[in-house]
Amino acid sequence: MPLPDAQFLQITNTLKASNETFIIPSLAYASVYIGVTMEMKLRLGTITGLYSIGVTDQSSAKYFPRLPSVSSVQDWKQSNAIFDLKG
Repeated sequence: MPLPDAQFLQITNTLKASNETFIIPSLAYASVYIGVTMEMKLRLGTITGLYSIGVTDQSSAKYFPRLPSVSSVQDWKQSNAIFDLKG
């Protein structure tokens, strides 16, 4: 994630919506990105909660067929989580 977002998270304990913040299970894959890499321990049900507000793009729509497309949700970055196949 970008450094300002990491600093905001550390100060407020709140994760800002961003197109530069990802949950990736592989540290090796995450290390290719420029920015701050943080380890987060997720509570049981976190991924299910994200899925409930999830959207997908064309590259991963066949893996998440129940999620709406990003193109069908206005301002999706404000209140949704994108599911894709990075990592």
